[in-house]
Amino acid sequence: MKSSMQSAEDADSKDVIASEESATRRRWSAGLPRVATVHVRGEDALTRAGLSRHLVLLPWLMEIEADVTQAADVCVFGVRGTGESLPTSLKRISCGPKCRFVLLVDDAWETDISSVVHLGVRAVLWRSKFSPRGFESAIRSAVEMSDLTDSSRDALVRKISQTRRQMLSPGDGVTGFTAREIDVLRFLAAGMDLEKISAAMSYSERTIKNILYGAMKRHKLQNRTHLVSYAIRAGLI
Repeated sequence: MKSSMQSAEDADSKDVIASEESATRRRWSAGLPRVATVHVRGEDALTRAGLSRHLVLLPWLMEIEADVTQAADVCVFGVRGTGESLPTSLKRISCGPKCRFVLLVDDAWETDISSVVHLGVRAVLWRSKFSPRGFESAIRSAVEMSDLTDSSRDALVRKISQTRRQMLSPGDGVTGFTAREIDVLRFLAAGMDLEKISAAMSYSERTIKNILYGAMKRHKLQNRTHLVSYAIRAGLI
């Protein structure tokens, strides 16, 4: 009985995959190369396996192994944490001026967007908002974008920056920081110490410290300098 149930489940899974593959063919049959090559990189095996699994559902893509990375049309790169070493990693695996990358990043990702776009990044996906359709769309964009003019590169930087700001936003649609937190961060960025900030905002120094601690904890940041840098990179102050 167990074997029979398992067989039925396997058959259902195959039907779902076949249906998704058929839908994919219908959606992307026009205007795309018959086969585009993709190489998957990730800082952990689970990320690589998950991305590879999604590629199986896209019949117009062919995943290639690491030893032929130079020939890939697109490299999908899973990044963990803030991505501090990302530019170095991209340079190491770059396949030349036409190399195109799709990044999968954490919410804490804060690499300078302009620098990675210059290194070939054409789309960025956030793990917390990942979807198969978004993944497919990102790869399609990367396949279609090779050489960028200065204006199109600037437009792409603005687009990714806007998406990152949206990712910092909670469900109410405002910024990922409260108005009070942003005020404190602006004062910090202007070089004011806690005593002057508490006087300017009519709060105790303990309250200011609690405001900063709450923001650091929520965004998983290490210290006040990291917090201010994070807010600046996100365009919040």
